[in-house]
Amino acid sequence: MLALVTDYYGKVRSAGMLGYVQIDSCKAWSGRIKKKIEGDPPTYHAIEPVDFSNVHVDATEPVFRSQHKSPGGAEMEVTHTLLACG
Repeated sequence: MLALVTDYYGKVRSAGMLGYVQIDSCKAWSGRIKKKIEGDPPTYHAIEPVDFSNVHVDATEPVFRSQHKSPGGAEMEVTHTLLACG
């Protein structure tokens, strides 16, 4: 995710992060990701106040979005999708 929010891939308005979960549940990992971003927004270039919106798709695993800002000031929305793979 840091490669996206630090402009490594260029300036993009939206991006997707795909996580393969091998241990524990996707719901548990979704909570861990949110807790990390909320606990230290500057490290993840998260726009404060940190807010996660659910993506209402027909999926069995948690899908959510977060908002981030690159060092250059461009805002980006990241969609996080977790897949059980274990």
